[in-house]
Amino acid sequence: MTTQEFAVLRTQLQMSDDELAKRLGVRSQLIAKWGDGRIPIAERFEDALHAIQYGTRAESVLAASGLPHCSVADDVRARIASGAALTGAEVRSATRHVRRCPTCQARERYVIDHIGVRKTATRGNVMTRVVGQTLSYADLLPEWARPAALGAALLFGIVAVRIVIPLLFILVLGPHRLIGALQLLGVPFMASLGGAAGGFGYSFLGRPLRSVPVAGPYLAGVVTVCAYMAALEWVFERLGSPMITATSDLVIFLGGSVFFGLVMGRMWFRADETAVTQRAAV
Repeated sequence: MTTQEFAVLRTQLQMSDDELAKRLGVRSQLIAKWGDGRIPIAERFEDALHAIQYGTRAESVLAASGLPHCSVADDVRARIASGAALTGAEVRSATRHVRRCPTCQARERYVIDHIGVRKTATRGNVMTRVVGQTLSYADLLPEWARPAALGAALLFGIVAVRIVIPLLFILVLGPHRLIGALQLLGVPFMASLGGAAGGFGYSFLGRPLRSVPVAGPYLAGVVTVCAYMAALEWVFERLGSPMITATSDLVIFLGGSVFFGLVMGRMWFRADETAVTQRAAV
């Protein structure tokens, strides 16, 4: 974030140095040094500043929405704004509340519909930037279509990497192999169709399961992984190298899908503490 970008953000937030420092947990002198360019803004603070900016916009949108307030979320938001830290038990309680409270869900959907999903900074190597850009484009799609788009992109990338070496061999063998090369180039696009099928499996089966008490996130994870793995098997079968060729392969395939589905349910679909704090703050 440049000094000019920080100045624009400060204008939008309309916070004093002391107020902004309190929100970030830093000294007000650091805010002043950011403002005049004496100290560059660290990445973690840049992300935090964008989060505050998003939260401010969300509060403005909600204030004009006429939607009812949730007293639980208001209490959590007030505590966060005062600088208080939530305990692990309080975060888990807030997680369950936000996931199940119709009022919180309606307010969250309203914010996303009007200002979109908050984007985090994408840094690192080329692959990281590509992934971040893909996610940004996916955010432009309707919610039900995003998993399909991401699944298509994921399997396209996996299969595209897989065919690089065979494609090179075909091209080296001579021009008469051009038709085979063109056919091979079509495989990643076929794979993207399989990935899209897996994504739709989550949209129409996995996502509704997330509302099931306690087991919901795990069921959603299992259904999602199984949908993607089934799509992947379909692609590899068309490539002539299926993953399942015997009963033992099927057992391993299903067992692995269920295991990683449970891991996904735990790691992805159960909101982590950061996500809960951000949601409750909205």
